[in-house]
Amino acid sequence: DVSKQSKKEYLHKVFTGCGYEEIRYWVGILNVYFSAEGSISQAAQQLYMHKNTFQYKLRKLEEITGYDVRLPSQAPILYMTSIFFRDVENDLLLLDN
Repeated sequence: DVSKQSKKEYLHKVFTGCGYEEIRYWVGILNVYFSAEGSISQAAQQLYMHKNTFQYKLRKLEEITGYDVRLPSQAPILYMTSIFFRDVENDLLLLDN
């Protein structure tokens, strides 16, 4: 059982310097990627974008977080952000306003 405060700290540690809207955007990208079971083509199709554009976004996410979701050793770190974000989304929104 992880406290809401720990979840928020985790999100801010992974997404250093990002506000609510940016975290929400990247978590949305991650949710699509994970729902596609890591398929770049399927995720890109779900987002109505070219797969190269989607791969660019994943590289940008890596620049921001320092983690590459395409690597099995790093994907769980980003997967936890999507789970934690759902639990604390409203709290983060209030903090950003």
